Formats: sequence, C-alpha cells, structure tokens
Amino acid sequence: ETCLSLLYRLGRTDEVQQLIFKAESLDHDSSSPGLLFSKGAMFLYQNKYLDSFHFFNLVRKHKIWGPKAMSRMIHILLHYQELSQLSCFENTASTQERNYMITARMLVSELEEIESNNKSFYNIR
Repeated sequence: ETCLSLLYRLGRTDEVQQLIFKAESLDHDSSSPGLLFSKGAMFLYQNKYLDSFHFFNLVRKHKIWGPKAMSRMIHILLHYQELSQLSCFENTASTQERNYMITARMLVSELEEIESNNKSFYNIR
C-alpha cells in the first residue's frame, strides 16, 4: 500500500499497474487479500471509486486488511457527492444518500467491533 501511494505521488502510475499485474502473475492466487486490497487502492488512486469499493469489500472481513479496507469504503461512502464530480458516481436523490449513510454506519459499527475485540484480546495478555 505504501509503495503504491508513493508511486502515485511521484506520478508513476504506469508502474503501479505493472506491479499489480506482476504480483498477480507471481501469486497465482487472485483472491489473496493483500493483492485485492492493492487493487482497491490502485483503483482509488485512479478515481475509479466503484471498482475500488468492490475490491475493498472483498477483503473487509480479513483480520489484517479488513479494517484498512473498511475505512476506505467509509471514506468513499461519506464523500460520494464530492467524488461524483471527479468520477463515476451520479448525482443522487436523497434516498441513495440515506443508503450510503446507512452503509457507512454499518461499516463503522463493524470497525468498532473489531477494535473492541482487539482491545479485549490485548487486555487478556
């Protein structure tokens, strides 16, 4: 993730796609959580928010990548109106806005549950 972010900030977007494709060819497991998260990050940096959301959603239950993916999903949902001016989201009616907020709240609840489980795990030790 840090490598992808750095390459995008340097304007070397072609190298990011090459890294993802190389990782896919070496891994032979396209369902690897780290690879799926990286694809989500790649699409996020390319302002392809629906694709990004899709890949983050695939790893949101993963112990390590899940919390990071959910925080990005929440960001996309909470900022969809701003993002719609940049990308693929349509300007929406209030019903869709409420649906985004409901989904964002559900994701926040999942994150809070993960955080409380982690705290209780570490308190036991």
